[in-house]
Amino acid sequence: MYRSMGLRFPRLDFVRDVEFTHANRQAGKTVALFRLDWSEKDRFHEEHWTKWKALSCPDIKLEFAGKFPEEYETLLQGARFAIPQNYLNEIHRMTQMAVTEWNTERSFDTVIREMCLEPAQKFVECSFELIGDCIYDASTNYYKRGAQKHIITSLMLYRFWQYQTGRGLLEERAQFDWLEKLRERAGKEQLNARQCAGDLVKDKQGVRDVQRFNENVSTCYDITKYLRAMRDYAKVLDAAYSTAVPGPVVWESVKSEEQDAIPVNEK
Repeated sequence: MYRSMGLRFPRLDFVRDVEFTHANRQAGKTVALFRLDWSEKDRFHEEHWTKWKALSCPDIKLEFAGKFPEEYETLLQGARFAIPQNYLNEIHRMTQMAVTEWNTERSFDTVIREMCLEPAQKFVECSFELIGDCIYDASTNYYKRGAQKHIITSLMLYRFWQYQTGRGLLEERAQFDWLEKLRERAGKEQLNARQCAGDLVKDKQGVRDVQRFNENVSTCYDITKYLRAMRDYAKVLDAAYSTAVPGPVVWESVKSEEQDAIPVNEK
């Protein structure tokens, strides 16, 4: 029987309650604000990486690369999420399903095993999509929208899968293809907005076109910058790990430490 190394989720920690003041139907609504604590997950993977290195390439100088480029590590660690109870319930259910599917023992060949793990991967993706949809913007006291929301979701997925899967799959799992499509769409809308706005703003529609143009410029810039930084980060990882030729490693059982869903510290 083949059994994958167990999934490890970061912990959702309650920060405080926030009351929305945004001028819409959410005004006056109080929602719990959370942060994601990655420290236990990072420590878990570093411990297992250290054991892998000791067994596979003890004489080669390698360092555990757990942190993103500074700008994106800061963005990941500083993100706050205003999560309503119905979202929190669904995040718990999705992560629970992901763990159940992932931990199922399967006596199939590699191709079939990978196919059977696709539901678990989708549950993970949906979990972080739900969390990312709740990204909080302190400057507006409301939900953040635009490219930053998608970039933070991608960052969470990248960090989650970084030591759970092969690096060749990281771009797919971290939704790089979706970000490239979003950038392409923003680029097309940017051209349309420029044509509609003209050289001078003459009316309210023109003002909206200019605003849309500026938003699309920002989207294209932010996504391009993010993808370039993370692909450079991946090259550094590849360069470091290509110096090691890992031998067969039998991971010790971590059954007693496994999670059944995302851990949540509520108020």
